[in-house]
Amino acid sequence: MDRHQGFTLIELLVTLSVLAILLAIGASNFGPFITSNRLTAQANELTAALTAARTEAIRLNATVVFCRSDDQTNCTTTSDDACSATSTTGCWGGWMAFVDANKDGTRQTSETIVRADAITPSSLRVFGSNALDTLSNKIIFASNGLAVDSTGALLTAVLTVCAPTTSTPENGRDIFIGAGGRAGVYKYNGNGACSETLDTAPRGKSGT
Repeated sequence: MDRHQGFTLIELLVTLSVLAILLAIGASNFGPFITSNRLTAQANELTAALTAARTEAIRLNATVVFCRSDDQTNCTTTSDDACSATSTTGCWGGWMAFVDANKDGTRQTSETIVRADAITPSSLRVFGSNALDTLSNKIIFASNGLAVDSTGALLTAVLTVCAPTTSTPENGRDIFIGAGGRAGVYKYNGNGACSETLDTAPRGKSGT
């Protein structure tokens, strides 16, 4: 007599239960990985934009402005001091780099946008250190590729990208802008907090 081999109902239920447990464990471990990748991607994009702005200033022998731009069309000069792990008020919604033909620091409709994009996902917090606050969220590259602070000295500042979570061990990326415009990324553990750092003190270790 032929007998059909297969799973019994109990075996099937046990298998499904085990699978559900494994999926739950995997999902909980996958979340921090996704957050870390988003932090890295956003920090790298901002760093690439800063490098492109500096390069274009030299190539065109012109002034190029990198700035916070919540609409990717005009510079947003409002303070980002209130941006934190518990509040998105004042956080950068986007950024822009444009050729400042008349050197007034404000984009005219005739002035070319080099690059622009929104901060994604919007749950990330992006804000600048004090040097950027005093410059109204702008980094102005002269035709020699150098950027200066409000006193005329070579710019030293930090642009921070942060995720308000403790599930990701290193929940922040500091983009250190030194030597008048060169940018590098440092990742740090903020224990879930998103706070401003000193202009000269990127946190953590170099690398994304």
